[in-house]
Amino acid sequence: MNSALHSFRSFLSEGPVALFVDIDGTLITHEQRIPTSALHACRSAQEKGHHLFLSSGRSLPEIYPRLWDLGFSGFIGGGGAYVRVADQVLQDERLSSQQITALDSLLSNLNAVYLWQGVDAMHPSPGFIDFFTHAMDKPEAAGWREYNEVITPFIRQGTPDTITKCTAYIPACDNLLDILTHHLPDGIRYIPGSIAAGNTTVAEFMPSHISKGASMGLVCDYLGIARQHSVAIGDSHNDIEALQVAGCGVAMGQAPTQVREAADYVTAPVTEDGLAQALTLLGLAE
Repeated sequence: MNSALHSFRSFLSEGPVALFVDIDGTLITHEQRIPTSALHACRSAQEKGHHLFLSSGRSLPEIYPRLWDLGFSGFIGGGGAYVRVADQVLQDERLSSQQITALDSLLSNLNAVYLWQGVDAMHPSPGFIDFFTHAMDKPEAAGWREYNEVITPFIRQGTPDTITKCTAYIPACDNLLDILTHHLPDGIRYIPGSIAAGNTTVAEFMPSHISKGASMGLVCDYLGIARQHSVAIGDSHNDIEALQVAGCGVAMGQAPTQVREAADYVTAPVTEDGLAQALTLLGLAE
């Protein structure tokens, strides 16, 4: 066991831990399946008195009811923009109307399709639903039909006045990185997205001052739990700050290099019981 894991385990006798679990690629597979081992490990951690939180780039309308059935105590959504503990909303940061208008123009000029993701509404750009449905219309992606069913009641037409974040699928072009680096509206940052679809580059856009890591601090302070008594587990670029801030950061085995380098420990991939292995090794689950 490395020194970071040994140090973290020494905190377990001091009280409950705040555990922040990413969804896609951590709690669920690309097929939208929760490994049985992950179900058992999450329930075991709760039985031991630890506080479990979903921590995702997804917004509230994108959370399957069956995930809430696992008994999570709260939610960090939109990559950190929205924070809720039980029924108490601790943060609800959103892009402004001016930022949305400017970003909408940039993405339209790039011939992208994109989804504005909000706390209570989802605004697809023209062509997004058809694009995403076609991209996920494969036997191995059948689980994504549930996603379409869950978000359908929240679909609204047109560009929103205010929203949490945006996920865009952008056709490849030689200078795309330069465009996204130098031509974004003020106050917006982008990170590589985790849900690929078709032959595109996927990017997530959100307020530049928010992150999962900063929002974890809000939750810990609200619960009165020292930040070194927290665990973050994830596999995507929007998990990097969380892995760095947590008392112990765990990257899934299939995570990109930059994500794994930010972690204290790298567990097995999601399809090989990585979440359960990590919780067991940390002493959080049996």
